[in-house]
Amino acid sequence: VAGRSSSALSALRTGEDAIRFFAKYGGSSSVKFVYCNLSGEEGAGPYDLVVVPENKVASEHFVISVRGVVHSKPGGGTDYIPLHVWKHHSWAYGLLRKVRFFRMFPQAKALMCWRSGARYQAYCDKRERLAKNCFFARPRVVGKIAEGYALASAVRGIHFTDNSGGRVTDLEEFALGQKKAVAGGIAQVEQVLELVRGCMDVLVSEHKKAIEHAAKGVGEAKARSMVQEKQQVRDRARRTQLATLHLEELGGVVRLLDCMVGAQLVRAVEQGLERFNASLDSGPGERVFVVPVELDGQEAHLCPSVRRLVPLVAKVGTDLDEKLHGLSWLSGDGRYQRSFRVGPGPGVTAMDRARLVPRSFEGVTGRIQRDVEAARGWAEKF
Repeated sequence: VAGRSSSALSALRTGEDAIRFFAKYGGSSSVKFVYCNLSGEEGAGPYDLVVVPENKVASEHFVISVRGVVHSKPGGGTDYIPLHVWKHHSWAYGLLRKVRFFRMFPQAKALMCWRSGARYQAYCDKRERLAKNCFFARPRVVGKIAEGYALASAVRGIHFTDNSGGRVTDLEEFALGQKKAVAGGIAQVEQVLELVRGCMDVLVSEHKKAIEHAAKGVGEAKARSMVQEKQQVRDRARRTQLATLHLEELGGVVRLLDCMVGAQLVRAVEQGLERFNASLDSGPGERVFVVPVELDGQEAHLCPSVRRLVPLVAKVGTDLDEKLHGLSWLSGDGRYQRSFRVGPGPGVTAMDRARLVPRSFEGVTGRIQRDVEAARGWAEKF
C-alpha cells in the first residue's frame, strides 16, 4: 500500500486529485498533508487548486488531509471544511458555472456597470444643459418676460392701413391717409418697444446690482477665523462669477422680447393687409378711391395717368416696408451690447422672412392697374 500511495502522490496535480487520493488510501498512507495554492489560470474558480511543495505555498493556501480542507488566509485566520462538504460545494459551483447566467455573469456585470455609468454621465450632461437653459425660469427673469409679452400683445391691435369704408376720396387724399395710418401705427409700435425696453432696463439694473452685492459680500456674516474668512472669499468669488454669467445670459432675454414684438407685428401687418385687399373686392358703396377721367374726342385720359397712378399706390407699400425695417429694436440698442453679447435683431429677420408687405402690394398694384385700364376702356366706349 505504501508503494502504491507513493507513486500516486507523485501524480497529484490538482486539489481534486488530492481529495481522490485521501478518499482512496485514507489514513493508511504515509502522506498526511497535501499543500495547494489557488490556480492562477484565467477563468479559474475558488475550488480550482494546484498541488505545490510545502516551501512554495502562497500567503493564501490550502492544506488537504484525510479529515478535510484547511483554508489559510493572508491575515492569519483559517477555515476548516470537511472533505464531503468541500466536494459538494465544488460540484455545485461547477454545475452553476455551466448555467448561462452564471457563466456570463462577469461580462454582464461589466456591461451593466458601463451602462449605469454612461446613463449617469448623460444625466449629468442634460442636468448641466438644463441648469443653463433654466435661466429664463428664474423668478426675477420670468416676471419681466411675462410683462414684456403682455406689452407685445398690444401690437396685434395696431392698424397700419386706412380702410375708410363708405367715404370715396381721390388718389392724393387716399395716399395721404395711408401715409398717416402708417406713421401712426409705427409710432404706436415704437411706444410699445420703449415700454419693453423699460422692462429690460430694470432687469439689467437688478443683475448689475446683484454683481456688486456679490463682490462686496453684502449680507455675509463676519468671519470668526482665518479658515472661515478664506471660505467667504471663495464663496464671494463664486457668487460674483455666477452673477456675471447671469448678466451675460440677458442677451437671450433681449432676443426673446424682440421675437415677441416681431411676431405680434407680423400678425398685425398681415391682418391689416388682408383688410386692405378685402376692400378692393367690396361693393359699389365702399370704393377705395376715385380717379377723374377727361374725355378728349375718342380717347379718355386719367388724372393722374396710369404711369403716375401705379407708383403712388406702390409707394404706400414701400413706405410701410421701410418704416417697419427702421424700427429701433432692442437688439440694436448699444446700451445692451456694451453690457452683454446680443445677436442681430430677430424682429427684422421675421419681417424679412414673411415678406408680407412686398408680396401683398405686388398683387394690389397689379389689381388696381387692371381695374383702371378696364375703367378707361369703358369710358372710351361710353
